[in-house]
Amino acid sequence: MAKGLLASVANVDLFDNNNNLIVSTKTLTDSGINMAISNEEARGGQSNILLGRYYHDSSFGLTLTDQIWDLNYIALSCGGGITAGADILTVEQFTVKEKDTLEVAQTPKDFTATSGTIGWYKLSTEADDAYKKFDFTKGENKATVDGLVVGSTICIKYVISDATARRFTVNADYVPDICHAVMTIPLFKSGATGETIESNASRIGDIVVDIPKFQLEGSQDLSLTSSGIASVSLSGVAVAVFTGNVGCSDHGYYAVITERIYGQDEFANVDNLVVAGGNIELGHNETQTIKVYKMYNDGTQPSLIDNTKLTFTASGTSATVDNNGVVTAKTTDGVTTIEIVAKGKTALTTACVVNVSA
Repeated sequence: MAKGLLASVANVDLFDNNNNLIVSTKTLTDSGINMAISNEEARGGQSNILLGRYYHDSSFGLTLTDQIWDLNYIALSCGGGITAGADILTVEQFTVKEKDTLEVAQTPKDFTATSGTIGWYKLSTEADDAYKKFDFTKGENKATVDGLVVGSTICIKYVISDATARRFTVNADYVPDICHAVMTIPLFKSGATGETIESNASRIGDIVVDIPKFQLEGSQDLSLTSSGIASVSLSGVAVAVFTGNVGCSDHGYYAVITERIYGQDEFANVDNLVVAGGNIELGHNETQTIKVYKMYNDGTQPSLIDNTKLTFTASGTSATVDNNGVVTAKTTDGVTTIEIVAKGKTALTTACVVNVSA
């Protein structure tokens, strides 16, 4: 059993509904897992003693903050897609060549749907609050402005179309997207009693949190200061997933948390092996594949072993066994014992008895 230290921040990958990787961040400043549940107490009898608790309103969430800006974060928070190309406000400097005429380098676009094609100008020597509005000549990148003197330098602001820009529209009734989140947290070595890690490295593994349906909170607070860097929130909650693989007992789940220890032997925390169903009863010429389970000493539930990681040896004349654990009964009644040993772990053994009869 590996007792390690969870430290530093996680890395997070986010996938869309088509399993496209849309966010992969290694620049988080904080990350956390939040599990919560409410309960109601049942009390009664003399002294109003506690008789039990009813648990409800469970939740599983992630608190994530990234130091690096990504427009995808806003799109996920507000729901919707990012489009290529946008009309943006630009500024350029121009030296007047013709009296009362200004000219811009790019094709001006309408400022709004109703404003027409307009711009704003000021002398380069004037303050920023001195900009004055003007109308472009229809279909041209020029405008007539009274009072412009040849040789004077002016600053012009106007709208252009930029094909390299990316745009996202925040709808008034937005709903945060649901994506697939995979969170990887580093696990470091500790001096805890019972640790069985042989590596000398300080980082011994990962904790991987897989959330098939992760919905961002939808709230963003981009705090911008003259001396600071804005951080972006990726926090959200898990939505229950129903697999349908467990019949009438499918209560849904939020996440799967996996502990992975680098280079750990598959049988490191296994005490013994157990054959499913115990002894085998076969008729003549019948076959059956042996299923062997690992029994752990660290609280892990028993797990099925791949038979290629075991050796099978038959002692008896009534049945045979192949390298894949397939037992075949002969046409002779009798008892055959199958010895099973984990490859490379001779101390891990078990056996089953095969009874063959007509």
